[in-house]
Amino acid sequence: YGDRRFPEYGELLELHEVIQQEIDTYPAEQVFILDMHTTTAKGGVFTVPGPSQESKDIVSSIHAPTVNGLIEFLSGTLIQYVHEHYAGRVITSAAFESGQHILPSSGRYATAGILTTLCRMRMLPAAYLENEYNEELATYASMLPVQTKLVYRHAVVEQDEFRMLPGFKNFTPITKGMLLAHDKNGE
Repeated sequence: YGDRRFPEYGELLELHEVIQQEIDTYPAEQVFILDMHTTTAKGGVFTVPGPSQESKDIVSSIHAPTVNGLIEFLSGTLIQYVHEHYAGRVITSAAFESGQHILPSSGRYATAGILTTLCRMRMLPAAYLENEYNEELATYASMLPVQTKLVYRHAVVEQDEFRMLPGFKNFTPITKGMLLAHDKNGE
C-alpha cells in the first residue's frame, strides 16, 4: 500500500505491521482505530469519519467539526488503508486533527478526543467526559460548524504561485463566486 518512492512508505509498512500484530494478539469483535494528528495550520481542529455510519456516529461525539467528504480527496490515509486492507472485517476508523503542532492546547484537545471516543465506545465510564480538556475543546468548538462537507479541492503546486487572500482561516464561511486567492493564472 502506498508509493515506494516516498519516505512515508516505510512508515506505512511499520504501521501495517503494528496494526496487524495488535489485531492478531488481541482478537476482538470490534476494532476502532483513531488516527491522531496535529497540523501546521491555525484552527485545524476537526474530525474525519471513515466510510461507515459507526465511524460517523463515534466522531460526532467529539467536540469538533466533522469534515465529511474529505477522505475522498486524500490518498494514502490510514482510514483508506484500513477500509481497503481489512474489508469484510469489523474494523472502524476515523481521524482527529487536534490543532497546531506548536500549541499546548493541541495535546489537551487530543486527550479530550481520545477520552470521548473511549466513552462513546463504552470502554470508559461516561464520568471521564467530565474533564477540563473536554470543556476547553467544547468551548473552542462552540464557534465552529458541527458538520461540514468538502465538495471541491483545488490542487496547488509551488509553480502555481498560489496566494490566499488575507482574512481566511479554517471554517471561514464562503459563498459561491467569492474571491479567495490568486495564482499565476489569475483569480
